[in-house]
Amino acid sequence: KMVFFTKGPHFLKVMMILIFLAIFFSVTLFPENQVNLPSKTTIRMLNFSLPLPYRQLFDSISFVVPVVIIDSRLLQSILTGKNHSEYTLDKLKIAVEKKFQGAKISENDVILEIVYYTKPRNDSDYWMFEMANEKRAMIPFELHSHSLVYLPRDINSFLEDWKNSRFMECRNIIKRNQTVHRVIPLSFIRHLAELRNFIKHRNARVMLLGGTLLGWYRECSLIPHTTDIDFGIRAKEYSPLLVSDLDADTSPYKLSRIFGMPSDSFELTVKVKDWTGIDVGIDLFFVYSS
Repeated sequence: KMVFFTKGPHFLKVMMILIFLAIFFSVTLFPENQVNLPSKTTIRMLNFSLPLPYRQLFDSISFVVPVVIIDSRLLQSILTGKNHSEYTLDKLKIAVEKKFQGAKISENDVILEIVYYTKPRNDSDYWMFEMANEKRAMIPFELHSHSLVYLPRDINSFLEDWKNSRFMECRNIIKRNQTVHRVIPLSFIRHLAELRNFIKHRNARVMLLGGTLLGWYRECSLIPHTTDIDFGIRAKEYSPLLVSDLDADTSPYKLSRIFGMPSDSFELTVKVKDWTGIDVGIDLFFVYSS
């Protein structure tokens, strides 16, 4: 076990670097033939009534291919009802599927900041957004539609996810033979992705910690001799609903340990009910800011 301090400036700096892992447990880090991914999230296109000023704005741009609005300022203004007129003069950030790269996007591309994205492949369960100096990975999210314009259905959740979605590659310093004996088989990764989604649906996000983070960073996998999984959750995202849902009879998880209080040093250990292999505890450490 590694010791984690939940207070102090150095800890917070490290957490800011690693926070992108709060949402995206990158299953591409493991050999494709050893990991069965959860079913892909269905992207439902939901018709809705977009406020008139925004309909007029998007119609004036005259998009010719489907676009997703990812401009944080504009999405925030939709939430708050603030004036959107500045976006007729400034660059509007949009996302376009990569297959349209090089094609005309609208009748007025000069006012657009275009980000290209790829949808989940066989070995991943996230959208990858590629920008000039970084990549961002996002779990598929539901969209509202207005003609060829799509917006996140849950704007608040999207904005929080986008802020914490910077994608970083593992280092792969240690290269293991695929035949190496593992205490936790890589097939267990599927259950970690499902737990990530379970927690995400309750308005919290997980990040890798401890030996699990070390395994990802050092060898793009689980450390072969590790016997448990370490996840972190920001303490501000704690809710009684999360704990009760984990412990419910209908939950796919068994809550096997509770330590501390939500206000300080709170920890949970959960296990997967239908997992028939070696007993694997998933430790959830709540991380506090100073």
